[in-house]
Amino acid sequence: MNTSRPHSIDYIDDERYQWWSKPHLESIVNRLEIGAVSSMLDVGVGGGHWGTLLASLYTDRIEIAGVDVEQHWVTQSEYAYKEQVPQHCYTASKGDAHHLPFDDRQFDLATCQTLLMHCHTPRQVVNEMVRVTKPGGSLFIAEPMNYVNRVLLSSCLAASEIDTTSLWKVWAYYNRARQIAGYGDENIAATLPTLLRNHPDLTSINAFQTETIRIGQPDETIQTIQSEFEKPQIVNHMMEGGATRKQIDDAASTLSRLRKKLENQLVTSPTPLILFATQKHS
Repeated sequence: MNTSRPHSIDYIDDERYQWWSKPHLESIVNRLEIGAVSSMLDVGVGGGHWGTLLASLYTDRIEIAGVDVEQHWVTQSEYAYKEQVPQHCYTASKGDAHHLPFDDRQFDLATCQTLLMHCHTPRQVVNEMVRVTKPGGSLFIAEPMNYVNRVLLSSCLAASEIDTTSLWKVWAYYNRARQIAGYGDENIAATLPTLLRNHPDLTSINAFQTETIRIGQPDETIQTIQSEFEKPQIVNHMMEGGATRKQIDDAASTLSRLRKKLENQLVTSPTPLILFATQKHS
């Protein structure tokens, strides 16, 4: 494993601005009747794509703090917030989401996106987010159902009449190994409601799915998935989760046949992100 490269560097790019449309997110915030927000915490800020979109819904100046475990993303987020929402005051610092470097009851809103899926103890991260949120404040947590994504994408590609069962089987093995090793859960949105419901300081839970569905030629999508099969760490996780070498090779072969079969065709590509919104007791 190359530890010199920033975490998720291959996955964090400006495509993330397309995950949520501003009108859809604005309708969610209005529906929840979120009160005035003068302070916000962006946990696991990454490139700032999620936090800047959320902050753009507010015209009044907000004091925003960002935190990430890697300095690379601390710096990148500073550029993003300055460019996307210059009306707000943003400061970023390096820190671990399991031990947030902030005081109790400091923020009106605490938020994260695709963070808990990477955490070894997501419950502790949620506890920390609740701790730093003011009474009556809100938590916005957006996390994926990536296993469902693999199945849906496989179903879309299956329009080619090529059996894609082998694809999502090996991804299930991959996710199992990640969980066992403490690297997180890529399907965490499926179980997050229970975690939030059982927290004594949180009230009702609301869930909203991104409405974004991309349409395009499958070649790029298939090529992206194929590149995953070339990464030793991912292949090792598949095998540690129970996949055999033959199953992995069969899945890779399926991708090659799909790429040839679907040349010049169009397919849908879902983005199964779930936004969980909850409030801290007053």
